[in-house]
Amino acid sequence: GLLVGVQSPASAAREDCTAGNFCMWEHINFTGLRFSIGGNWAPGTCWNLAPSMNNKASSAYNHMGREVQMWNNADCRGWFDELDPNRWNHDFRYRPGTNDTFSSIKVL
Repeated sequence: GLLVGVQSPASAAREDCTAGNFCMWEHINFTGLRFSIGGNWAPGTCWNLAPSMNNKASSAYNHMGREVQMWNNADCRGWFDELDPNRWNHDFRYRPGTNDTFSSIKVL
């Protein structure tokens, strides 16, 4: 099954992104609203971010056992940045052009 959710800022923290999930936060250092997605995805599955997170993510944690691509356009089009399994980026501002730009994700 597929699990998708947006959590309120009070519950957002990197530690709250449980194993098997990919999480994005609206602010740096895993703060603000959190978008999380988990479940058994077929390789290459694309998921558009919830409207509350579209073009707003500033940090992410890939707590899945698979690589995840973060795309700047809906439907996994345009350009992407990747997070390897069990890696995180606490501040997208350190990668020029990646802060507040992602609209979809693809699990490989």
